[in-house]
Amino acid sequence: MLRLIIADDETDTREGLAEIIPWADYGIQLSGLAATGRAAYDLIMQERPDIVLIDIQMPGMTGLEVISQVRQEGIRDIVFIILSGHDEFSYAQQAVKLNVDEYLLKPFGPEELIRAVQDAILHLTSIKQLMRQSAEANTVLSALSGKDSSLHILRYPGEEERGVVMAVQLADDFALEAALSAFFDVLSHGCTDDSSYVEGCLMLYMELLRLLFARGLSAGTNYFYDVFSADNLRQSITLALASAARDIAARLHVSQSANSLVSRAVHYIDEHYCEPDLSLDTVAAAVYASPAYLSSLFRQNIGMSFVDYIHDRRIEAAKKLLAAPELTLDEIAERLGYSNVKYFSRVFKKAAGLPPSQYRSQTFG
Repeated sequence: MLRLIIADDETDTREGLAEIIPWADYGIQLSGLAATGRAAYDLIMQERPDIVLIDIQMPGMTGLEVISQVRQEGIRDIVFIILSGHDEFSYAQQAVKLNVDEYLLKPFGPEELIRAVQDAILHLTSIKQLMRQSAEANTVLSALSGKDSSLHILRYPGEEERGVVMAVQLADDFALEAALSAFFDVLSHGCTDDSSYVEGCLMLYMELLRLLFARGLSAGTNYFYDVFSADNLRQSITLALASAARDIAARLHVSQSANSLVSRAVHYIDEHYCEPDLSLDTVAAAVYASPAYLSSLFRQNIGMSFVDYIHDRRIEAAKKLLAAPELTLDEIAERLGYSNVKYFSRVFKKAAGLPPSQYRSQTFG
């Protein structure tokens, strides 16, 4: 099971979050609660959880300070979800610089929290895949070199990494190329072997993945599919990482706002609503979003659920098709993607107030 820590100085909030969600049902074990920033940091270092829900303002150390210290320890495989009050929004914006995965504005409901945690689980899956990939590469290189190739980075380009992250966030092509060049240059001079160079590149890639998941986007393409079989490993992973950074920047630019994401989802539905296999998963994949995040945005922006919108779109089309007397109800149901006419009739009656046959006779005679 995944392990979770909750850190908040408000007792009601801290204990409420621990009790209101049936964490075990989501494959999560509650590993501890913390009431101060210092206690949160110590608990994180002791338990090494997978997910941390942390208040942005706490005595001793702020949530941001806790995250910063954990990152400085080189721990990259913990997903942080910030809990922030409305008057602390400017602090939450600073979380972007620390590549925080998600933040929730108080007050928030259980559904929002569950959605954020589900996205965190997806993020963790990608991170763990990357770590396994890195470990496999490390093993291969160790065998080739006849020595342990665990990290030997004399200087990791932290400042240059932040430059790449910022350029990706801004979708600034010119700045991104310059930042990537600076990152690769410093990393190349700071590594003692190819394995260290590979792991340094994967560390940057994990930070770029965090940007995707903060927007509810999926990891998408495996940019490193055939990197480790290449003859020139450094050149191969450099090209792959640069390609990943450019692609992620482009995807973030397209998904700058929730409205943009929902608009693209609506457009996709309008083009494919007659397909029987249309689902939340297929639409989410088409717009590079997680299903849970898209579902939440749909209700917020459209005022109805994802499923209701599809039914609404199909029923409007059904009303037009019912004007054609040569079409049977079975044919109309099939054209609109319904598996059988009984289900189609039930959905139609719920939306229009009449069964389709009665609607046809009363409207078209």
